[in-house]
Amino acid sequence: MELQLDSGNFELSGTVNLGELNAKSYKTESPHRFQFLYAGQLYGTFFGIFGQFNSDINQKSKQHVVSAARFILVNYRGDINLGFHGDINGGIKKIDLPIMHQQQSTKEYNCFDFSINVRPFMPSFKTTEALMDDCTIDSKIEFLTITVNAQPIDSEYVSDPPSTKDIVFDGERYERSGIYYKHRETIRSTTQNHELHKMDIDGEKYLNAPWGICPRGISRIIFE
Repeated sequence: MELQLDSGNFELSGTVNLGELNAKSYKTESPHRFQFLYAGQLYGTFFGIFGQFNSDINQKSKQHVVSAARFILVNYRGDINLGFHGDINGGIKKIDLPIMHQQQSTKEYNCFDFSINVRPFMPSFKTTEALMDDCTIDSKIEFLTITVNAQPIDSEYVSDPPSTKDIVFDGERYERSGIYYKHRETIRSTTQNHELHKMDIDGEKYLNAPWGICPRGISRIIFE
């Protein structure tokens, strides 16, 4: 059965319930579920990112306010453990998101965005609190986005540029054949400027997401 999509919708997205935990339940020691937010693959390892959110209702405005968030990364398959590196920063941000089945490739949205650095040879299943101010989530903020920035292997293991003396080759940043190597044209990092490439899907032309190989995780926000 062919998937029918309304104009302007995303082809793929998740849903995140920001109203699941309030301040009291967020701080209790009893375990609460982490919600799935992102999946990707780096250095041959498939991984997922999950989050919890502290949300309460402002009694004056009657709007939801998210004051805290925590995340974990789970490695599923692959030989190299990936983990968080540095701070996780969250806040309201204007982001161009890809829109399918429209002439224009992207549309600007107000998003509840978290920027997360992921690095190889790091411990996983480590809960990390985000750095963020209180964020009021009103009807104009439809999506929670996860922006993953792939960090290079620590210089303890690799050189930049690569050397035959290294014990590990950074296959995400370089390609090699014998003693020859070249820098990959597309680096797995949202900090780079990536050219938009045409893709053919079932005979129709679309544009790649402008953030390269590490796409953003997109979840529609709900409160239940």
